[in-house]
Amino acid sequence: MSEKESLGKEAGGEKYLGIPLSEHTSIKMPNSNYNSFNVSENTTPARTPVTPKTPAYTADSLRRAAAYVVSIGVVVCVLVTYLEAHSKGLPENPGPASAGAVGWAAVFGALFLFGSVGLMFKEPPDDEGKIPDPVIFQAFNAAGIFVAGLPIIVFQMFYMESTDWFNVLGLIGAIDIIIVSFWASLSTQLIGYAMAPSILNGVGMVASFFLGKLVFREPVENFWGATQAIVVLIAGVGFIAGTQMQALAEKSRDGHHAHEADFRKELLKELGGLGAGIMAGIFDGGLMVPFKLHEAAHGKKMVSTLAYLASFSTGTLMTMPFLYGFAFWRESKSRKIARSIWRKTQRSALPGTITGVIWAMGNFLSVHATKHLGMSIGFPLVQCGILVAAVWGAFFFKDLDLSRHKVLLLFVAGLASLMCGAVLLASFG
Repeated sequence: MSEKESLGKEAGGEKYLGIPLSEHTSIKMPNSNYNSFNVSENTTPARTPVTPKTPAYTADSLRRAAAYVVSIGVVVCVLVTYLEAHSKGLPENPGPASAGAVGWAAVFGALFLFGSVGLMFKEPPDDEGKIPDPVIFQAFNAAGIFVAGLPIIVFQMFYMESTDWFNVLGLIGAIDIIIVSFWASLSTQLIGYAMAPSILNGVGMVASFFLGKLVFREPVENFWGATQAIVVLIAGVGFIAGTQMQALAEKSRDGHHAHEADFRKELLKELGGLGAGIMAGIFDGGLMVPFKLHEAAHGKKMVSTLAYLASFSTGTLMTMPFLYGFAFWRESKSRKIARSIWRKTQRSALPGTITGVIWAMGNFLSVHATKHLGMSIGFPLVQCGILVAAVWGAFFFKDLDLSRHKVLLLFVAGLASLMCGAVLLASFG
């Protein structure tokens, strides 16, 4: 029997040169470099795992960015206040031609701040893997709105000698903005900052339109034009949702989801983020309802508007004890309630306060933008904040891979539709 036949016969058994064999075992004879045998199983190779990407930002870089936003906001608010004090009063016919430096500074400041208001929603986990507590975050969000609105309260009480700095409608408006912020924060964490503000704004404009027309019986200037605006806005929200689904599908094709369960989990996350954005938009659309009711009761004079803003700021502060009460109740089963709440407060205080301050400054400037540019121009320009949010989301947070052509086209189509819808709604609604 030849050596080759002998080897073949031995290989047909259970062992070959003392090496256990199976029907899937392959044997490679020694090569010139290694005096050894290579034994391996001929199994189907698993999908190559995707190497985790380096985080696009850190807590320090995020807080530096937020500090720049707050600084710019303070400068613009001071500038607008100064220009307003030295202006000749409000124009008889508000619009671009008569807006002056006050109106344009206000509108650009407002769209920048509103586009940046959710930065701290993306606060990354600390060294212990902890993120800001959502309830305590909102408590300090309320505190930030109060701090930024404090000058209005002081102005009401001392300069105008008015004690009308609180009413129930202001409190209702304050509760509404905290609810909006809660859903917006959840949406941002689930689908990213490039997407969440667009969903909120699109749904918010539609909800605000229907509330104004159905509840307050505001006249429709052009029914067909307003209908087209609503259709375009809904299409914009649909394009943004489609962007998320397209990005998810391309991730799956690239091997980001090794198992079907991973894909389903990611899909539920995306749908949850879209749902949270829709909820935020619905409550955002109702944000001006308390103000409209206040106007109906007290008139549209500037002193009445300032009284509502003062009441709104006071109302946000009044929500803080209730939010903390809920946080304590939630921790009631913990043996160390005080310690747990204190640690969550330390983690949530700064990002929550920054968020409230940015929103309050944006709200202050949006009022001035509408006063000087008019509702038909000021309103859609302020909605351009979604473009600022898109820039933050795509280039700072890297929430969206715009190198994907389909993703980019859907995203641009969504933003364009929302902007066109805002312009049409302001013109024909």
